[in-house]
Amino acid sequence: MKRTWKLGAVMTAVMVMGGVSVAHAEYPEKSVRLVVPFNPGGGTDTLSRLVAKRLGDGIGQPVVVDNKGGAASMIGTRIVATSEPDGYTMLAGASGHTINPSMYKDPGYDATKDFVCLTHATNQHIVLAVPANSPVNTMEEFIAYAKENPGKLSYGSSSFATGLPMQLLMALTDIDMTDIPYKGSSPVMTDLIAGRLDATFGALATIKPFIDSGQVKALALGDNKRSKVLPDLPTVAEQGVPEFQAALFNGFFVPTGTPQEAIDRLTKEFAVMYTEDDFVKSVTDAGFEVVGTDAATCEDTVKRDLEKWAMVAKRAGIVPQ
Repeated sequence: MKRTWKLGAVMTAVMVMGGVSVAHAEYPEKSVRLVVPFNPGGGTDTLSRLVAKRLGDGIGQPVVVDNKGGAASMIGTRIVATSEPDGYTMLAGASGHTINPSMYKDPGYDATKDFVCLTHATNQHIVLAVPANSPVNTMEEFIAYAKENPGKLSYGSSSFATGLPMQLLMALTDIDMTDIPYKGSSPVMTDLIAGRLDATFGALATIKPFIDSGQVKALALGDNKRSKVLPDLPTVAEQGVPEFQAALFNGFFVPTGTPQEAIDRLTKEFAVMYTEDDFVKSVTDAGFEVVGTDAATCEDTVKRDLEKWAMVAKRAGIVPQ
């Protein structure tokens, strides 16, 4: 009887030196879980779904987005830090990854020791936005209005990554506003549109649809350079606050101890991804700036971000909880 062997069988027995050894299939053998430490609908979630689709196509296995929001992104981050380092759990890291160590004495993870950074994928521009019916239309008017109403204005924050920039702005301009924390960016935008909040700093990917529809007004960009997506929107620094700079980071991580085979396969696919015009356009259109570094450069970025946000927190007078 003729027996047909299929190429790519999961395991193949081979005789070696009189004994039997088993050749394992190449990584990946099953789906990969991509933990997004935020609720659905925000900027990191948007980026992660674009990446998951493209990465899954590239590695030949599904990449499944798993939203684990809460505790300023620390819940999802801890899940990945303590997961089996087998290459089948990844973290969609954002600026909270490097901000939280300055906000909490024990965030429950070490941003450098517990993770291997595969790539610094993108930067997210952040935008200072106000309701469409707000009496202010420029950064200068916003600062003046806040000074005329000390402690009376409120801003929404869905994490320290969106709250800390406002803290920095208040410290640099001597204004006083009340922070209203939320569990996600979607309810922030709901209340901003309804006029229950006076302002927010939010990821461009989250806010742009509401800018386009006229439901909110964009006053300034938080980065130190303008965005290609909104080229006519001036930065905070351009509008009289030269020391202000607060772009958000997006990187993809695996737990320390992950096999090098898996790291190499994933980083290789990310490198290919960044060369594809369709993918880059989809990410840019969503409000992100593609950076696309290798793993070593990403590790350097994480270290610099840790130092930057520690300095910002100190400047804003924030004491770790």
